[in-house]
Amino acid sequence: MSIHRNVIANLESGRRPSVTVAEVLVLAEALKVPPIRLVYPVGLAATVEALPQCTADTWRAVRWFTGEVPLRESDRVDFEWESGAEPVEKFRFHERMVDAWRTDRQRVENLVRTYGPPAGGESADSGWQARDLEYLRLAEQAVNADEAALRDVREQMRSVGLTPPALPDALIHLDDPAR
Repeated sequence: MSIHRNVIANLESGRRPSVTVAEVLVLAEALKVPPIRLVYPVGLAATVEALPQCTADTWRAVRWFTGEVPLRESDRVDFEWESGAEPVEKFRFHERMVDAWRTDRQRVENLVRTYGPPAGGESADSGWQARDLEYLRLAEQAVNADEAALRDVREQMRSVGLTPPALPDALIHLDDPAR
């Protein structure tokens, strides 16, 4: 989608009072900024008109826009807000668990790369110390816990009609119903 020079000139001069969502996205890409910066002036203004005739703290408006918090503190008890924000939170949790899995998996791989694969009854001259074996055991437990949490959140997503995000190749096995 291209935006003609006259559209930009009219926006800058205020002769055009509104911008489409598509135009915001194209402008953000052209300016190399997150689209939210074109909607709410993060760091440039303490408050913003989050909705027509509704002023809010700029950062709270951003967090509302991204599904983190209700716009008004008084809306916290609004169960409709909570259910509407639930898909966003599930996707955020999924992303955090994939990141945690990568970190924990890297710990396991670093230990194995350093000492070689552990075999039962490691001797002192194999390089493995009892503390290293315990660290490996804990890292492997963390990997398993991360995978269990991912399986669970993916099942929760599907149960409410959401399509979970794609998994990294190393985690494809989580969607195998036989596991």
